Amino acid sequence: MTSSLPLPENRLSRRVFVGAVATLGVAAAAGTATAAPTPIDRAVGVARLGTTVHILGRTRRGWVRVGADGTAQPTRGLGDAELNGLASTGGVLLAVGAAGAEPAVWESADGVSWRQVTRLRGVEGHLTAVGAHGGVALAAGALLTLERAPRQRIVLRRTGSDWHTVPVRGLAHTDELTATAVGGDADGWALSTVDASGSLLARSVDGLGWTAEGRVADAAVKSFDDGHWVANAMGGLTGVTGPRRAAGPTGQAVGLLDGRSYWLVAGHIVTATV
Repeated sequence: MTSSLPLPENRLSRRVFVGAVATLGVAAAAGTATAAPTPIDRAVGVARLGTTVHILGRTRRGWVRVGADGTAQPTRGLGDAELNGLASTGGVLLAVGAAGAEPAVWESADGVSWRQVTRLRGVEGHLTAVGAHGGVALAAGALLTLERAPRQRIVLRRTGSDWHTVPVRGLAHTDELTATAVGGDADGWALSTVDASGSLLARSVDGLGWTAEGRVADAAVKSFDDGHWVANAMGGLTGVTGPRRAAGPTGQAVGLLDGRSYWLVAGHIVTATV
C-alpha cells in the first residue's frame, strides 16, 4: 500500500509558519449567539457539515458550538461530558469522549443540540479521537486503570447509523498510550498515539488490521486531513504541521480542515493556511 502520509523526519523543523493567520473571535450568550467575546478554555476539534464549519469548545459555562464567523452558542445535551474529538459523516457531527467513567459518543445535526448515541456501560474508559472516511467513522480510545491511565486499546466503528466495537490487530504496542488522532484518506486509515518521545503513526486499509508507520518526534499529532497533519509540540505550546514540517501559531492545535489549521490561542480560535 502506498501511503499519502510520508514517513516523518527524526526531528521537526522549527521554521516560522508560512501562511495567513486569522482570528475568528469567540462569543457566547444564553441560547443565542452574540458579539460579546467569551474566552474558550478548551477546543476539541473542527468539522464541516455541508458548507458550515463547526468547532466544539468549552467555556467556564459549558460546551459551546463555535462557527466560522467566531460566534458561539451554548450546546444542549452534553452536560458535563468529557469530550476529546469531533468529526462529521452522513449529515451529522460526531463527538467522542466519556460520560462519567464510560466511553461514549454523541451526535448532532447542527452542533448545538446533541444526543448520546453510544455508551459502553460498565466499562472504565474513554474515547480520545474520531475520524470519518467513505461513509464510515472510527473512534479510538482505551480502557483505563483505576488511576485512569490507558491499559488496552478500544476502537468503535460507525456504519450506517449504528456504532459497535470492533477487534483490531497490530495496535497492541499502543495499549498503554493515548490515541490522539484518527482519519481516513484514499489509502485507508491513519492513527496516531503518543508516548513520552512523540507520536507513533499506524496505517490500516480497513480500520481493523494496522501496521506501524514511523514516528513524529517531539510532537503530539492532533488531526489528519488529506495527507497532512497538525500537532502540538511537546516542548511547548507552539504547534507544528506536516508533511511540510512548519511551525504553527503559539497555542494548542484544534484540528485541520480543507487546507486550514485551527488553533486555540489565548482563549480564541485562530486559523492558518497549511
